[in-house]
Amino acid sequence: MIQLLTQVKLTLRDIFAGSGNTRYVAMSGTSAQYNTNNISGTFTFTQQTNIRTAPSTSIVGVYYPGDSVIYNAQITADGYTWLQYISGSGTLRYAVM
Repeated sequence: MIQLLTQVKLTLRDIFAGSGNTRYVAMSGTSAQYNTNNISGTFTFTQQTNIRTAPSTSIVGVYYPGDSVIYNAQITADGYTWLQYISGSGTLRYAVM
């Protein structure tokens, strides 16, 4: 039985299952709280926004006002709402909404 977790007290690393769905696995020795909402859509940035490999991690790029992204989930973490999306290279990325 697969159970969808909407709130956990672990730092999560997302991985892709064979079905193409995003799954999460706990990383040891860390603590954080994430709430995931599987809402999808298109978001257009109105200010310069950092692109990250996971919520609240290192910056790997920047979106500028007028840039848009098609996202597959919204994640609440560290007081922000993060957009989760798949980049052009197939890598999962995050940006603050």
